[in-house]
Amino acid sequence: MKQYKDFRLSGKKKKVYQLHKTLYSLKQASLSWWQTMTKSMLVLEFKQYKYNTSVYYFINKETKELVIAIVYVNDIYFVGSKDFLLLLELKQKFITKMGIL
Repeated sequence: MKQYKDFRLSGKKKKVYQLHKTLYSLKQASLSWWQTMTKSMLVLEFKQYKYNTSVYYFINKETKELVIAIVYVNDIYFVGSKDFLLLLELKQKFITKMGIL
């Protein structure tokens, strides 16, 4: 493995960098993204649907409102009731947790 020509440092030409996070072009990127996303959903108290692991749901203990999150590849769709304040709150928490913004 060689250093990229624009990133060569004098006296350190034989050294290369180790990646601590995956990149989209690597095979492991999808798995890493999925694991990070799943951990974030569980921290936000979403539960994974037993029969389809790409569907998560959240039921508010007080109002019994239901929010469903559907994951497709690397997109997430949040679906909720007419009173969408809970939906917006959970979506914002997820975005913050994942470090998207």
